[in-house]
Amino acid sequence: MRFLIHTTRRLRALAAALAWAALSAQAADGRGLARLPLDEQRVALVVGNSDYAHAGHLDNPDNDARLIAKTLQGQGFTLVGGKALLDLDKRRMDEAVQAFGRELAPGSVALFYYAGHGNEIGGTNYLLPVDANPYKPSDFDFQTLNATAVLRQMQDAGTRLNIVILDACRDNPFSGRGLRAAAAGLASMEPPEGTLIAYAAGVGKKAQDGPRDGNSPYSAALAQAMAQTGLPLWQTFNTVGLRVKEATGGTQTPWISNEPIKGEFCFAGCVGMADADVEAKLRAAEERIRQLESAKQAAPNPLESPAPAVKQPPKSVPEPADLSIEIEQGGGQATPQGQSNYWYYCADSQAYYPYVKECPGGWQQVAPLEHRRGTVRRPQSG
Repeated sequence: MRFLIHTTRRLRALAAALAWAALSAQAADGRGLARLPLDEQRVALVVGNSDYAHAGHLDNPDNDARLIAKTLQGQGFTLVGGKALLDLDKRRMDEAVQAFGRELAPGSVALFYYAGHGNEIGGTNYLLPVDANPYKPSDFDFQTLNATAVLRQMQDAGTRLNIVILDACRDNPFSGRGLRAAAAGLASMEPPEGTLIAYAAGVGKKAQDGPRDGNSPYSAALAQAMAQTGLPLWQTFNTVGLRVKEATGGTQTPWISNEPIKGEFCFAGCVGMADADVEAKLRAAEERIRQLESAKQAAPNPLESPAPAVKQPPKSVPEPADLSIEIEQGGGQATPQGQSNYWYYCADSQAYYPYVKECPGGWQQVAPLEHRRGTVRRPQSG
């Protein structure tokens, strides 16, 4: 019984807290509550490579990666390594992708962001570690990261949604070596189910690096759109494309490819998502309270249960004078020896027999030793 009472109290407190959270958030946002789903796991690997040993130095991928990592953390993403991973060589880049795969779980949201040099060779996209130094096309297989390796990590984990963002459509850094198969920009990748792949520029096109010690036009627009409440996934990248095109005077147009994606996803929370989540939890808590209340009534506490009513006290009950003397003197038993071992209480009058003679609702037998001095109340006169 005590467990039922305490559990009911906790559930009522939970219901009150959920209701207060919903009202507070709605007051803060006139359109309604918008925040992250309560149980969604989000994991991201963010890589920025700028300081190349054998390729052209890039000014901003490190800055871009830091900006995107900070933005994603603000939207509930857990980062591999706890931060943006910068200037990775081949060994560290492979280890980061493998660690990414280990942190993913079935049903989670996975995001891979890369800023740095990238090359397309024979329709395959390669992301360049800072120590890459290829002299022939086959060197890319051993010295760089095949972008499809990241997709395979996501697929193996059984994630719900995969997002791959490649801000790597820059000039071919090895064009002077006669690597004719290596073209500027990246090729279109066939996304697996539940995957969106976003490119900073169109197929085979170059992306701008941005001002020195700043951010690329693409990453700056991406961070702004990710932080905007209520933008669905496709609309987020559409917004990015429009902003980049405007910022570059139409010379750079981002591009995306995707397969149909189940469910809804917004980086900063979809409007109404949390409203429904809180309401569902409120309904569950209220239903559980009703169940506990029913269980409490079905199994009442014996200490709180009144004795069965009797129609008429027996003739052996003491007279008022005898009863009052015993109680006022603090006797442990209110009936003279040899007479009834019970008092008879009338809940209608809130008094004991024989101070009241009639009890329409029936008398309750009460053992006198269970009552202490002063519990008997005489009916008020007048």
